[in-house]
Amino acid sequence: MVSLKCLNMIFLVWRYYQMSRNAMGIIKGVSGGLAAGMAVGFIGGQMMKNSKQMKKKAGKAMHAVGDLFENVQYMFK
Repeated sequence: MVSLKCLNMIFLVWRYYQMSRNAMGIIKGVSGGLAAGMAVGFIGGQMMKNSKQMKKKAGKAMHAVGDLFENVQYMFK
């Protein structure tokens, strides 16, 4: 039979595991919101200036956002 201390330890580890999974979702959401806000702000600012290089810079910004998401996912695996 499994002792009470062993069960408590298993439940403690399980709670920390669940907490880390929830935190990963929160961090992905926050970083996604920040990245999207930065991209929209950048594109809006460039549209106001009517720059010819806006498409190129917007593509680079979106690529950087994609890299950010990949890095956040690898950090929490």
